[in-house]
Amino acid sequence: MNVDDAKNILKWTRERLHKTFELIPDEFLDFKPDCVIPDGEKFSKTRGILNHIGWVENYWIHEKMAKNPLDKEYWNFRKLGVSEIVKKLDIIREKTNEWLDSLEDSNLDRPYSNRAKKHISWIVYHLAEHEAHHLGQICLLTTFAGVKIIWS
Repeated sequence: MNVDDAKNILKWTRERLHKTFELIPDEFLDFKPDCVIPDGEKFSKTRGILNHIGWVENYWIHEKMAKNPLDKEYWNFRKLGVSEIVKKLDIIREKTNEWLDSLEDSNLDRPYSNRAKKHISWIVYHLAEHEAHHLGQICLLTTFAGVKIIWS
């Protein structure tokens, strides 16, 4: 994996998130399905899932590796609508792309810290996989809520 590959894999998952949220109303952010949620499942509403997606990227890239995390208040999504939340997620992605641009391709093959065994390329792949996983949860919630996602 080189830097362009890393940016492209993250771009791919983010494009799918954008496509999903093009027609989703703000009210959907707090929809909770009328079924039993297993104990320990923290992310049963879309607002929380989106918060988690952004927080994890901030933690791994900007706190653990770049040592420049966003302030915790940044993650207060409680009163925000869909477009405002997506904009916040895009800001963190822009910061991630800037950080990736500061690296040489060979940096992606090194552990993300002195004590770590996982390489930076693995972290980037995991972030893309993580976002795709949670996007799948959101798509399932849209089905339960009767919200139609238009895929073209």
